[in-house]
Amino acid sequence: MARPREFEPAEALDAITETFWSRGFDGTSLQDLVEATGLKKGSLYAAFGDKRAMYHAALRNYDSQEITKAVESLRRPGSPKERIARLFDAVLAAGPSAKGCLICNASIDQAPLDRAAREMLAVSIARMENAVVQALGAQALGGQTLRGQTLGGQALGGGAERLRQARGILASYFGLRVLAKSGAEEGLLRAVRDEVLAGIP
Repeated sequence: MARPREFEPAEALDAITETFWSRGFDGTSLQDLVEATGLKKGSLYAAFGDKRAMYHAALRNYDSQEITKAVESLRRPGSPKERIARLFDAVLAAGPSAKGCLICNASIDQAPLDRAAREMLAVSIARMENAVVQALGAQALGGQTLRGQTLGGQALGGGAERLRQARGILASYFGLRVLAKSGAEEGLLRAVRDEVLAGIP
């Protein structure tokens, strides 16, 4: 009879994700991952593969949790301004405990060097972009979100102007997360939020 697994893979993956999120790829050693998960090296390799494979698993995990959470927030009922406000307010609510964004970190850290990571990040960003486009179009549909997706630079059912605005909002959102992690004063963070919301009817 096969021996039962001595750990919960989902919990171990969360610990791996948190470690790469806080330390980056190069700043994370295998020993860091061993200490974070409480697993031996052999168990880590058997479950997730080498360090690079663990990093890729962390990016997928971040997408399934953090990006999904943001997308679901944008899809909750409300006017376009209310939906976008929720996205930005979640960053402000973190206060001094703000951890930044793994997407932002990885875009600088590994995307230029790792094609697989770059493709994963592109998928996460596209999910966010589409959710913002849908949020911006909610009012025009009586509170219902659009169901189109972005393809080849076009917003299906959203219009070029809405896509342009969504990308500007996303740039501000990711920038806000970086500023929050850096410890920027609350007044600056709120100014970024207010400027974005001022451009939404």
